[in-house]
Amino acid sequence: MKNLLILLIAALFVVSCEDLETNSPALQAEIDNVIFKASSSRASQNTNGTYLIEGLSLNETMTLKVSDINVGTYVVGGTSSNYATFENVIGSVYQTNPEGTGEIIITDSNASIGAISGTFNFTAMVSGVDTISVHNGIFFEVPYAGGNDNDPNDGNLDANVDGVPLSPDTINAADSGDSIVILASNSTSSIFLKVPIDVATGSYELPEIGFSAKYTVDNVGEDAISGTIVVINHNLETKVVSGTFSFVTENHVIEEGQFNVSYQ
Repeated sequence: MKNLLILLIAALFVVSCEDLETNSPALQAEIDNVIFKASSSRASQNTNGTYLIEGLSLNETMTLKVSDINVGTYVVGGTSSNYATFENVIGSVYQTNPEGTGEIIITDSNASIGAISGTFNFTAMVSGVDTISVHNGIFFEVPYAGGNDNDPNDGNLDANVDGVPLSPDTINAADSGDSIVILASNSTSSIFLKVPIDVATGSYELPEIGFSAKYTVDNVGEDAISGTIVVINHNLETKVVSGTFSFVTENHVIEEGQFNVSYQ
């Protein structure tokens, strides 16, 4: 009977993974009975050894933060150092901490391929406004990298420029004194973002004092005429900031921007 029960549980997990429309790596969940499927997913190590697991769709972002990637259960909500967030299409950011509840379960951590798999369920809210229930969450063979010690870049930044994905070779983030500056560049172009050093989570319209964005191609830089920078998380202690952005310059449109960086 015990062996039969184990086989049934294993079969259910396999079926759940097979229901994913995206191939490995994948991340999906039901949000108030509406399916969220990430078009891309990844995990990255923060400078303090914790990990962020992110699932990105065209206009939405699911973020899971765990203290480690060892197999086990990580409780979110309250004062836990672990958390989960979801940003919807209109930029509302639902958070588990401090009022939500839930758990992230890592079922497999495969060092040989550098990938993790697991499940998650949680409730999160925009405090005093709305609450969502996230259930049947699964992440499968999401690749992870080992932080700044193993990666010369300071994190991740993705965006589309005039409908074409930017492919940065280097991503740098730094504390410039009163600001956090982020520069993602390749041999021909770059994206520059600046936010205040103590920036709080929220949505900020460009232009705004303390915030700026610029796109440069072939050594010609153009500042943002209009746009938005959304700060999803900012940990002043660990110096990790993540969010989304989009902006328009005189001749270019930058869309679907995502960043998750550590700055020093």
